[in-house]
Amino acid sequence: MSYNTRSATVEDAARIAEIHSISWRTTYRGMLRDDYLDGPIYEDRQNHWENELMQISEDVSVIVIVENSLVMGFICTRILEKDNRGILIDNLHVLPECKGKGYGTIIVREAVKWGICKLPDQPIYLWVYEANIPGRKFYQNIYGEETETEDDVTCPHSGP
Repeated sequence: MSYNTRSATVEDAARIAEIHSISWRTTYRGMLRDDYLDGPIYEDRQNHWENELMQISEDVSVIVIVENSLVMGFICTRILEKDNRGILIDNLHVLPECKGKGYGTIIVREAVKWGICKLPDQPIYLWVYEANIPGRKFYQNIYGEETETEDDVTCPHSGP
């Protein structure tokens, strides 16, 4: 496996949006609304990532994993001022054909290094839909610990 990791740049926004859209379409069917998944998801994610990467602060890290000069996955980690839980893994997505190659684990490891440098004594956490069984298994396999569940999750794109 020939890969490298690096910080994302604004030039990566379209590819990150593509990966994000593909990942949501294949993973979140039945969890997010079909009209969103089948509709403007790419444009929504592209707008989001262009804005995110143009205004990136020192409290946000976006790392991509690159194979043969092509971004295959990414992770976004952030420190939220209003949240005293630690460091949030806000997004982690790899292309479906990359699952099982270790790319997710590699970029999580890079995000953990960033988090340790920023807030060495704080945990790293994330939210995962309960119905996202493969995602939950992935995090368990890399020693993630399920600490709580939330019954009422509000997302503008939720619902079948």
